[in-house]
Amino acid sequence: MSRYILYPGCFITARFPHIEAATLRVLQELGVDSERADNFSCCPDPISSLMVDPEVWHTVAARNICIAEGRGMNMLTLCAGCNMTLHRVNSELKEDERLRDEVNRHLEAIGYRFRGVIDVRSIV
Repeated sequence: MSRYILYPGCFITARFPHIEAATLRVLQELGVDSERADNFSCCPDPISSLMVDPEVWHTVAARNICIAEGRGMNMLTLCAGCNMTLHRVNSELKEDERLRDEVNRHLEAIGYRFRGVIDVRSIV
């Protein structure tokens, strides 16, 4: 899959829009097919959110991954924290059937299902 959906995270868009703009320009110059989605949420935070409730942390991250899966695109992250969360959750849900079933039970209530068909990659 050579198309990417850009996941800028909440800080890049809100506080550092020039990083997002520069990234889009560089990707275009390199001929990388990428696009943005406006319906992502926070990744969520890989430190505090995970400590408070791991199941919610997995579910919120999985919802973001499901958006990329629905568009048939790998995710390209701009933020190191977002990459840590999304890459880890994507890997864990692909490997752990029990956790995947648990997360999918929550996701189905809002119309999503994690399938494990994309990769999460960092811009770095």
